[in-house]
Amino acid sequence: MPATDPLLWLQNRVGTEALPGPAFDAAMKFALLWMYFEGQACGAEANSKRLRDFAKDLYARKLGQLSGQLDVPLEFFKARYGDVQADPERFIRRLGEPKRIKPEDQQSIISALTNAAADEVDKAIGLLLICFRIRNNLFHGSKQLPTLQQQQDLFANVGYVLTALLEARGEA
Repeated sequence: MPATDPLLWLQNRVGTEALPGPAFDAAMKFALLWMYFEGQACGAEANSKRLRDFAKDLYARKLGQLSGQLDVPLEFFKARYGDVQADPERFIRRLGEPKRIKPEDQQSIISALTNAAADEVDKAIGLLLICFRIRNNLFHGSKQLPTLQQQQDLFANVGYVLTALLEARGEA
């Protein structure tokens, strides 16, 4: 019979230096938060269209009340990914396989991070698409558990985006 404690099982396979830790906890919390967000915001089936619709609907109903709330994570991603405008293809590769990211989604993300976004809803769409890529990379990518220790700030910022938008929607 397999071990009943998944964390103990993983520690036996990858070593205790990878688990647990603040970044590992942040990744687990993000996974739980994403499941809740996806159920509430996307009818349990997230995709770029549903994320766009969620942001547009939220901003249409809460126009003016959300201004500036996403500036902190936006600045984090700008700093994390460097000069996106100078080499957008390199940036997109850092988010995952370019062929898995629709061209319109690539443009929305780049627009949000280069201040070319026309308004707050465009920034929210870009950030939600980044969150979605991070979710996809975490759930489907070939991540090594020890690398999670370098991702604590990443998970904190994507968590902030999701909770800020859920709270604005009235999901607090």
